[in-house]
Amino acid sequence: MLAGMMNYPSDVEDNIKKHTNSDEYFGGLIGDISELYFGNRLYTNIIMLGAAFQQGLIPVDEQNLVDALMETVSPAQRARNMEALRLGRKLAAEPEMLNLKNIVADERILGQYGSTEDDETLLDHKTETLQHSFWKWWTAKNISREYRKMVEDAVAKMSLDDETNKHLARRVYDLIMWSNLDYAQKYVDRVLEVYAVDMPERGYPATKSVIRNLAKVMAIKDEIYTPQLLTDEEKLERDKVRYNIDEKNGDKITYEHLNRPEFEVFGKQWRFNLPQWLAHNWLMRLFKHQKWIRPALDRWGWHKTERGFRDWYSNEVISYFLTTAPVNFDQALRALRVINDPYRPDEFAVTGFREVVWPKMEKARKQFEELKSPGAQLPVIPLVANRPEV
Repeated sequence: MLAGMMNYPSDVEDNIKKHTNSDEYFGGLIGDISELYFGNRLYTNIIMLGAAFQQGLIPVDEQNLVDALMETVSPAQRARNMEALRLGRKLAAEPEMLNLKNIVADERILGQYGSTEDDETLLDHKTETLQHSFWKWWTAKNISREYRKMVEDAVAKMSLDDETNKHLARRVYDLIMWSNLDYAQKYVDRVLEVYAVDMPERGYPATKSVIRNLAKVMAIKDEIYTPQLLTDEEKLERDKVRYNIDEKNGDKITYEHLNRPEFEVFGKQWRFNLPQWLAHNWLMRLFKHQKWIRPALDRWGWHKTERGFRDWYSNEVISYFLTTAPVNFDQALRALRVINDPYRPDEFAVTGFREVVWPKMEKARKQFEELKSPGAQLPVIPLVANRPEV
């Protein structure tokens, strides 16, 4: 739970309070607080340790706890870990600090961490971003308008919770940035097909899986989309928060990317390291607008494994779900999740680049074929729980 790697029902916090002494309950967005204070989530566990000690749940005295911590971490990390321990104690002593609004007043920062962002706010933000994300500026307003309409129409046709609607809005935005409106519409159409045969009494688990999974396989991280991710406006703004950049004070971030592009031309692979003088955001911004060249490179076999995996999931796996769900919903749902971690169903397991991800793709295909075989037994995967994503 601390690492955000397990899945729990959306009402888990209420149930814990109901069956325990709610006066002593302690919980909050500790990972986000760690990132706000320290720039990352690595100190989440130490903050929780400090909170537990402050509440009298660690049966050792303070000096023994500090000594044990100092022996465990490297000398370079001791000061930061002590800060995290003290922060945890402060949060337990002053639980009002668990509300991010009591830590920072900047609405921009709160929005970056999702604490003030509902699905409508997110949609507004993404719509505004699209208005200045294209070189052909005269088309941007129409694209942003169509994006909003596409999301609003899809949301109106489905009865999903706020978090899932935010997932959908993000994924449609991502796929427009990967390609165009038509590409994103294909994604939405497929999601709606799955929703039509999903089970509302179980919280639409198939729809939630497809919203995540299909977008993942469609947004192939090629040499055009990766620069988009590296220079995305939201990512750059979050970096300013993470590294405490005060632009009014003259602070700035300089990026140098360790990229190794690969292209396939006439069946021959070309892979090279970007020279240091080129590996900066200005080149990434140039690359991300070259979507027009993708069809030509595709004909030469560029990222053919990833494109084949995308088509396999969209056509074979989702089609299998649509035909199987009415007679065997659990098996159909497991098919949709062959690309997820068996014990963390909202975690995409087919990750990495090239030689790292290809075996995972093959493994998922094999599991799908085994699942379709008579008498196949695969691990039962729990339902996807709502988990905030920023």
